Amino acid sequence: MEISATELQTILNRIMTKREFLDRVLQTDGSGKLGLTEFHVLWEKIKRYLTIFRQFDLDKSGTMSSYEMRMALEAAGKYMNHLSFFEMVPTFGLCVISPGFKLTNHLFQLIILRYTEADLAVDFDNFVTCLVRLETMFKTFKTLDTDADGVIQLNFFQV
Repeated sequence: MEISATELQTILNRIMTKREFLDRVLQTDGSGKLGLTEFHVLWEKIKRYLTIFRQFDLDKSGTMSSYEMRMALEAAGKYMNHLSFFEMVPTFGLCVISPGFKLTNHLFQLIILRYTEADLAVDFDNFVTCLVRLETMFKTFKTLDTDADGVIQLNFFQV
């Protein structure tokens, strides 16, 4: 598994500007800095995301079509489900069921619109950003689902 210095710099620059990634996904102390442990977690996540990206970039173009993206998200969900990180209810539009993320068509279309470039292709940077957001969303939901029934209720101020 190899990643160029330029690719790593681009990814790190994008991720480091996203405080939500540092605070929620890496569970840092809120300093905005990565210690050795947090960097190791980040590096392992990037390697995992790169493996999935390369596996589902079927035409080896360096980008994914919407078809490739759907398969990649299912694979990412399978991996996350295997680690018992996430559960979600279908009414939210997203659920983790073996074999992975199962998205409603509407939610998948929204994801594609949000994370594609003008040519409707998803590059690696956008793929990582999408997975980071999904991971954050799942962790937040799981934290709020205190009775583990797959349903949460939020008041106006929590939304």
